[in-house]
Amino acid sequence: AFFLYMAHACVSSFVCDPQPSGQSTLRTYPDIECWAADHAGLIVVAVVFVVVVLAPFLAGCWYVTTVSSTGYRGRFLLLSWSPSGKKFGVLRLARDLVIAFVPMVVDAAALSPLHALVFVHFLLGAWACAVARAQPWAVRVMNWVDVVFTR
Repeated sequence: AFFLYMAHACVSSFVCDPQPSGQSTLRTYPDIECWAADHAGLIVVAVVFVVVVLAPFLAGCWYVTTVSSTGYRGRFLLLSWSPSGKKFGVLRLARDLVIAFVPMVVDAAALSPLHALVFVHFLLGAWACAVARAQPWAVRVMNWVDVVFTR
């Protein structure tokens, strides 16, 4: 949940809404005009955060799950998953990252919110099908809890 929140915070610096006056403002901070001087600082912080924190964290998690002898450092990624489903921890982070980027893509492509809803619905449906098929959780009942609450 923390990873999704941080990714969404970075993406929110790029989502602008048009105003009746003709200018665009940030959706999260309506008093900041998009692509103006105040907005440039937010963009720099968001890009640096993605490059310095989010991308290395995701890459490090992927490395930990692909190396079999991770030791104590990788337990938070591997403990919940069965040995055959240990990559689902990173796949879940990647899924959350894609969900966080949906508002930015919809805004940049001038799509309707319905397109975003349909995309997220199919993404979560694919995740639920993958969990139902692979049964990656170490505790068997969690597979079905994940499928039910993801949909």
